[in-house]
Amino acid sequence: MQERRRNGAGPVVVIFVVAIAVLLVLAAAVSAAVVIYCANKGMNFEWYVKTSWFEVKVACSK
Repeated sequence: MQERRRNGAGPVVVIFVVAIAVLLVLAAAVSAAVVIYCANKGMNFEWYVKTSWFEVKVACSK
């Protein structure tokens, strides 16, 4: 019987796809949080500014 060689690229592709999916879910969660934040203030989301790696300023308008 012949032994089949396994291609090592398969698991790497899966890891990248999962990583991209996780980043997209995080981006969607942050976007939803901003919209909910503005809605709780009775306003609409207008814009945001990233001031540093850990700080984002959000502007809501009426």
